[in-house]
Amino acid sequence: MLKAEKIGFRIAQHRLLEDVGCVVGPGEFVVVLGPNGAGKSTLLRVLSGDLTPTTGAVSLNGRRLRNWSPPVLARQRAVLPQQSALSFPFLVEDVVRMGRSPHRAVARERQETIVQEAMRRADVWHLAGRLYPSLSGGERQRVQLARVLAQIWDPTDLGPRYLLLDEPTSALDIAHQHQLLAIAREMLSGGELGVLAILHDLNLASAYADRILLLKNGRLVAAGPVAEIMNCADLAAVFGIPVQTIAHPQLAGRHLVITGHHVSDARPSS
Repeated sequence: MLKAEKIGFRIAQHRLLEDVGCVVGPGEFVVVLGPNGAGKSTLLRVLSGDLTPTTGAVSLNGRRLRNWSPPVLARQRAVLPQQSALSFPFLVEDVVRMGRSPHRAVARERQETIVQEAMRRADVWHLAGRLYPSLSGGERQRVQLARVLAQIWDPTDLGPRYLLLDEPTSALDIAHQHQLLAIAREMLSGGELGVLAILHDLNLASAYADRILLLKNGRLVAAGPVAEIMNCADLAAVFGIPVQTIAHPQLAGRHLVITGHHVSDARPSS
């Protein structure tokens, strides 16, 4: 599993995280929720190894993250950031192919098969010959998704792999928001991959997460199964607005989250 224990992170006198714990297991979709400035992206960067925590420790499959070499770590976890700066005129298929760079020992034919499959999975195969800078923001995000899928496509003998998504739906239309999160859930089916995603949309979190972490001011307010957290008064406390949930009409055991001062008009779930 990917595990963070008692994580703290400070820059000078500014505390961004304090005593935060987090576990992502294989076959599990964990969503991190919280207002702006809660520490969500900082937590993801600590989990990925991009930041070294001030206190606490992160381990991946039982080994401290700092003991993984960068090339091997790149085969075990992939990160989709909020934005990926790339201004050079690479073709889309070349951007996706970059995700295969940690796997140089794999046969070329297999590499190309994975690149093509990752592009199809992310619904960008028809953009393969386009120049990356010419794409819309949403198209670029889907290309970057294909790149990180290609990066961790192969099972390894080092244990489960992990996909870390930092606000992956922010540039996408509604259909592609659901498509991206559905892809992430599909990747869990083999039980050899765990996903952690930072989201802002409470209903997307309710529909796709297995567990939810609630952060506020760098601290963990609540953590647990989606049904428990989505029926929790902590949602209102964390986001500072009234919150009510109703049973989802199509997804058993899931809820729709209604926020704002009109929540009194909603019919609560039974």
